[in-house]
Amino acid sequence: MVKSTTLESNILRLYKEQSVFMLCDIQERFHPRMQNADHLEYRAKQLVSASQILKIPLIATEQYPKVFGHTLTSLKVPKETPTFAKTDFSMMAVPEVIQTLKEHKNRNVVILFGCETHICVQQTALDLIEHGYHVVVVVDAVSSARPLDHKVATLRFSSLSAQGKPITLMSTEAILFDYLRGKSNPHFKQISALCNEKHAGKTPPYSEQ
Repeated sequence: MVKSTTLESNILRLYKEQSVFMLCDIQERFHPRMQNADHLEYRAKQLVSASQILKIPLIATEQYPKVFGHTLTSLKVPKETPTFAKTDFSMMAVPEVIQTLKEHKNRNVVILFGCETHICVQQTALDLIEHGYHVVVVVDAVSSARPLDHKVATLRFSSLSAQGKPITLMSTEAILFDYLRGKSNPHFKQISALCNEKHAGKTPPYSEQ
């Protein structure tokens, strides 16, 4: 059963039937500049895989791909995923992104991840709110080149949430296990295995520094 979501306040639980995943600019020549780049890649790959397991739509963008390259192949984004080039910072500045979101009726919760936290992710989040969506920023799957920029952006998200704006900070695993609710979920084994995959990188997430 799909529960209603009140956008004037923070959501309490996630429902896959209401959700869309949005992947912001994790690209070949852009990604290596990010703090904790390998951890960002690790978590983003988990989210992409989870979107397929849970059958949640995924939308991706690439910032000026002529310069920054395309989305990391290691994320294994399905070929059929709507992927749009952009030069403005916000994903919502791309008309095709807005149209694709409109095609997913009754999906008013956006799971947002990518980079940079304080520029493209932040501007996308603000525009999504203005368009009537509730935004869940995946705090361990967003990054910036400078730690201070990332920190200040997440503090702004927290401040907006405290003011009653429809934006929430959650971790990757918190999101995925909230969709499951419990062991009886038919996707439990797949999602658990996904979350238990070892992180090959050497860089710890922000929370561990």
